[in-house]
Amino acid sequence: MADVDEMLAALMRLGAMPEAAAARAAPLVLAAARESAAAGTTPLVQAWAPTKKGGRALRNAAAHLTGEASGATIRITLTGVEVIHNYGTSRIPARQIIPATGDIPEAYADAIRKAAEKAFEEALGG
Repeated sequence: MADVDEMLAALMRLGAMPEAAAARAAPLVLAAARESAAAGTTPLVQAWAPTKKGGRALRNAAAHLTGEASGATIRITLTGVEVIHNYGTSRIPARQIIPATGDIPEAYADAIRKAAEKAFEEALGG
């Protein structure tokens, strides 16, 4: 009977795994987002357009990123003047800092995968 109880407990922990994985992944995804912003690249590792004077744009963008888990969802938030640059305007070229649509960037996916693997191991008692 103890084996059945252990198996049921493990299944219950697996049910909570998405939330546990998101909590573990949020700081890793935030670090990946900050890394690409600090490098002056999009989350898909494409260089941002330079300033009109040819210099590096948005040098402080990484400092305006925050991240958190809410249930099984990871939210990365951008604040400040960088928000308008994320999308661009008719006068400002888009310099994507956080993805708005499309595929999950590879660095984010790697962070989520590592966190999910760890959460899975913990759920199974490993």
